Amino acid sequence: MVVPLSPVPGLLASSSSLPTKTAVDTSLIVGATVFGVGWGLGGFCPGPAVVSAVTGATPVVAFVVAMLVGMASFDAVEKRASVKVLEAEDSSRH
Repeated sequence: MVVPLSPVPGLLASSSSLPTKTAVDTSLIVGATVFGVGWGLGGFCPGPAVVSAVTGATPVVAFVVAMLVGMASFDAVEKRASVKVLEAEDSSRH
C-alpha cells in the first residue's frame, strides 16, 4: 500500500495537510512523555477511551475528563505564549 504524500480530500474537510515542522524539540519530547505517561497510568488509548466513555465506567470517564482538561490547558498555555510572542514582536517594531 502506498501512502500519498500530497494533501488529499478528507471526509469532513476539503483537503488535508502534512506537518511542516520536522525538528525534535522540547515541546515534542514533553508532549510525547505526558501522552505516554497518561496512556500508561490510565490504561487507555485516547481514541478508544472516548468511545468507551459511553459505558459510563468511572475509570474511563475520569480518564476522558482528565484528557480533555489537559487538552484545554495546553491550548490555553499555547495561546498565552503566542500572544506574548506577538506582543514582543510588535513592541520591537516601534
